[in-house]
Amino acid sequence: MEADLHPSVHLEDIRPSDMAVMAVLSNNIITLNKDQNVFDSKKRMKTAKADGLKHKLTAAQQRCISLNEGLLHMYTNQSNQCHNLAQKLMKEYPDIDTPVLIEAAQYVKDKDTTKAIDVLKAYEQSHQSRSVSIKMVMAQIYLSQGHVYDACDTLKTMGDLQYKPGVVSAMVTLYLGQEDREQASKVLTQAITWYKKNQVGNQ
Repeated sequence: MEADLHPSVHLEDIRPSDMAVMAVLSNNIITLNKDQNVFDSKKRMKTAKADGLKHKLTAAQQRCISLNEGLLHMYTNQSNQCHNLAQKLMKEYPDIDTPVLIEAAQYVKDKDTTKAIDVLKAYEQSHQSRSVSIKMVMAQIYLSQGHVYDACDTLKTMGDLQYKPGVVSAMVTLYLGQEDREQASKVLTQAITWYKKNQVGNQ
């Protein structure tokens, strides 16, 4: 019989110095699991958040684990824990969007899309450099709820980016889906006017 080249590894066999590696590995498995096999992910998160690991992990690794913990709360319907952690992470990591996106997603899951939009609007106002990506998320939330006109109105607040071919095409398609040819035509006319004024493509 051939020797087993991949013997089973048990947590009790792992040296304390290797626990940081196990934490990163567990976090990666949680990422792969996403919203599947959440029971396994909960066990992995306990490993990733084990006592004494904080000083063995880099700041980036700690941040990634905390963000995944927030997502895991959402996947396991732990709404209060998700909101509390998301708000904490927004303070700890003000320069990344993920915490506010987690909180907004949890509000959508809570069937409180108004609160989700309010949270995103407040964040967008204080993070102007992230304005476009946040507005795209808001538009997507509106569309998920069937609020086509609110979605289009949001896209129209993106300044010159609203005239990008992809955005124009999306709005025209959405308006036509509502059989609103007048608004679809208006979007096209405004886009043509903007391109002529800015002589895009003729420079």
